[in-house]
Amino acid sequence: MIMYSKKNGVVELEAIPKPNTKFEDIIDAFEKGYEHEQLVTSRIYELADLASEEREHSTMSLLRWFIDEQVEEENNFSSLLKRVKRSKENPAALYMMDDDLATKVFTPPTNQQ
Repeated sequence: MIMYSKKNGVVELEAIPKPNTKFEDIIDAFEKGYEHEQLVTSRIYELADLASEEREHSTMSLLRWFIDEQVEEENNFSSLLKRVKRSKENPAALYMMDDDLATKVFTPPTNQQ
């Protein structure tokens, strides 16, 4: 939002619908999560296409980080979904996966605007 205010843009935030919290099983939850990541990617691509059409270079620069991040996010979720499918009949494996995920640390990017 900082970049848009520097360009005299106006940001209007609207209500976000509640996420789905009911799933058939753990596989369904991870499949829905993966589908959501794919939706996010498609929306970022739509913004990038529009920015390109409008020759909005500063927005294109900003979106490049999000595009790169989404490649990683889709890959991560795809890998998690495969692990969950392999572990669905083995609760111990799911606990081990949970422990592994708990050790992940988010490192914020250094070039955020």
